[in-house]
Amino acid sequence: METEDKIRIESLEAIVKNKKLKDLLKVDYEQTFEYNILRGELRNLARGTPLQLDPMTNPLKEIDNAMLGGKTFAVIQWVLTQAHADAISDYVAAWSQDSTIYKHKSTAVIFTSNIGLFNETIRRLSYTMSLEASTDEERKEVLDKVAEEVQEGWEQKYKSKIKVAVPETIVKGSRGMNLHQTQTAALKSIFSTPKRELILQPFTDAKIKILQTSNLEYVIPTIGPEMIGGYESLKKEFNDFVVEPIRDPARANKFGIGIPRGIKFIR
Repeated sequence: METEDKIRIESLEAIVKNKKLKDLLKVDYEQTFEYNILRGELRNLARGTPLQLDPMTNPLKEIDNAMLGGKTFAVIQWVLTQAHADAISDYVAAWSQDSTIYKHKSTAVIFTSNIGLFNETIRRLSYTMSLEASTDEERKEVLDKVAEEVQEGWEQKYKSKIKVAVPETIVKGSRGMNLHQTQTAALKSIFSTPKRELILQPFTDAKIKILQTSNLEYVIPTIGPEMIGGYESLKKEFNDFVVEPIRDPARANKFGIGIPRGIKFIR
């Protein structure tokens, strides 16, 4: 699975810890593992406890033995470099071709920042999936959770109550961000505003930083419709049906005006 979003990984871990994996995959796994390849740490995923291994033991070999011995589910996280992918590729190839592992329905889920780190053969032998950044519903859930935790923490610490609202403008304004980025921007917004509220600027700042990491430049437009002579009816229609619904989606929805998608041709 291609993603850099740690909340995606945490969601799968929560499914295992809450004993809902059987409902999801229809397999009653006997063992569950979590291997953090960055730290070389192997844990019992269901219990969240580290496994004490001999320093000479390869955690991947431990997972391999478990998968051959019975129904095993393993999460391998943070394959971020070519070295990480190379270290695990032989195991992935072996697992994909092993009839005993297939009989046990043992499964390994590997989270990587870039599926391209694995060669074409490994990708062909595996199920590969690029996870979308987020949906409106997922970000709304994350924002609601942040608001709830802040409210509870504030009351516990200061013995007073605050209300953190989650406006629809924030849900839509955070589009394109993954769940972890949304969570981070929300916390920054709440704790940097006097009224402890969610505002758009921290989300805009986060998006600009995301662009910068991809060597893209964010440019604030300096030319607007007011600098174009004539075409008054066209400019008014563009403002009424494009600009305003984006600026105030809640008001637009109230009057049944959706945010436009794509290109609008006017003759």
